[in-house]
Amino acid sequence: MSRWTIGGSRGLISKSYVYDILGGVKTNPSRDIVLILCIAAGMDRKLVRRVLENYGHRDLYVKDTRDIIIATYINNQIYDLDRLNDELFRYGLATLNGQS
Repeated sequence: MSRWTIGGSRGLISKSYVYDILGGVKTNPSRDIVLILCIAAGMDRKLVRRVLENYGHRDLYVKDTRDIIIATYINNQIYDLDRLNDELFRYGLATLNGQS
């Protein structure tokens, strides 16, 4: 299976899965998949909120440590998934791993 390198060295999401999401074949990607795509696309906070809502997922929540870290990276326009995942791991939180 062909893998894209989205935002770093790990190639988290297959090219065919991205095409299926964008083409409407996969209508319910996980929240993490949506966040990975938003970060890889360099979306701002407002657009991330809208995309999460369009896919039926909750917005980034300010009382959730993991969401705060993700939102901080987005707000500061740091779109490096490897760096973000390292930060999440450092705090013992679930990383954005691309598992659907």
